[in-house]
Amino acid sequence: MKQLEPTTRDHYQFHCDVIASTRFRQNDPEFQNRLNALGAELSTLFIQYAENFATNDLTTTLPRVTTNIEKADLISLYKFDRKLIQELKKEITTTATGRIISTCQNCTINSANTFDHILPKEVYSEFSVNPLNLFPTCSECNSYKNSQWQNAGIPYFLNLYLNNLPTVQYLFVDLNFNGNNVTTNFRLEPHISIAPQLWQIINSHYTRLHLLRRFVSEVDRVIPKLVAQIKASLAHSNLNYTEIQQIVISQINEQKLSYGENFWEAILGLTLINHPDFLAFVNAN
Repeated sequence: MKQLEPTTRDHYQFHCDVIASTRFRQNDPEFQNRLNALGAELSTLFIQYAENFATNDLTTTLPRVTTNIEKADLISLYKFDRKLIQELKKEITTTATGRIISTCQNCTINSANTFDHILPKEVYSEFSVNPLNLFPTCSECNSYKNSQWQNAGIPYFLNLYLNNLPTVQYLFVDLNFNGNNVTTNFRLEPHISIAPQLWQIINSHYTRLHLLRRFVSEVDRVIPKLVAQIKASLAHSNLNYTEIQQIVISQINEQKLSYGENFWEAILGLTLINHPDFLAFVNAN
């Protein structure tokens, strides 16, 4: 997981631009007028959101009392394929060096193919297209989220705009080799340097998004490729296994720089390459 930089756009102006870009509705000609009539009130709410965002205190944000029509109008503004939303996604997922981060940072498994509403739009419809409330994610992660997003002021999920991720390892994987087979078990282990509240959020994030189980289901993305790399290096180079190990470890550590200290593929790769039974496993395959 890696933090992403939030947009620097005027967040309320973005909301207004989305309204302005909405096509005229023949069956509902007053749609834009109803939304524009909320302008003064929503402008104040957007300012409050920005203040809470700046202090990483979004749990104090109170939802607006709204009518069913207003709620439906506001929620309908969010469409992932809308041009302005797509431009926002491109901005947020492009690094300062021009690299596109296409992977969902909530799980680091799937592609980011939608937006998560940090404050759920079903409760906070007023922020349905607030760009500070939109985080690129995958549909699978989104499906595990619902309107229950915090408890007693502590969020259930990491906010990867705001939460400073630990630079120490907290994700581990246990391996069990049996001939040409290996089973994996991912687990979380707290580190003394991680603040208790942040650890509570990390643990909740991994649990509610079923990440440990999902990592296990994806290990074939890593293991066969690493086995093939070792086999090819042993067969076609003059390097011994220890030298190959060091090259692989260096490559995986480079991967961590791009995807985070606790990137599950890197954790699995390092655990495999450092395991005393891995060479026998390679030879058995």
